[in-house]
Amino acid sequence: LEPIATFQQFLQCRLRRRFTRQQALKVSVGELMEDWLSPDERASVAYLFTRAQEAWNSVAPLVRRFECQEIQIPTMLADPCQVPVICWLRSSRDDSPSSLHALLVLRWLLDLHNDLLIAAARSLNEDEEARPV
Repeated sequence: LEPIATFQQFLQCRLRRRFTRQQALKVSVGELMEDWLSPDERASVAYLFTRAQEAWNSVAPLVRRFECQEIQIPTMLADPCQVPVICWLRSSRDDSPSSLHALLVLRWLLDLHNDLLIAAARSLNEDEEARPV
């Protein structure tokens, strides 16, 4: 959960109101790192991308449903120059399946996290309503 959420948050904070959806479709993560980041930032953001990409690929096959429909989340390529920025920006808009995939992966992880907290609370005989969300 953490690598995906961290990388998505980084992109959203960095691009807020500076990038249109059309730009996010055309610009790759690699181009963004090269053109928008200082040389000092590139290594740490490349590391964030790698961790998020690996986490994505471990989770994507497990996300199988969206609104009662079978879905298949594509794997995320390891080369940031081949991944459009839009693939990491969460959105429920129908005009951007890649953004929907980013949203679904994060929602699936959050649901799994919450289920784990509920199971832990039950195993400790604690009140589920008192659990953190």
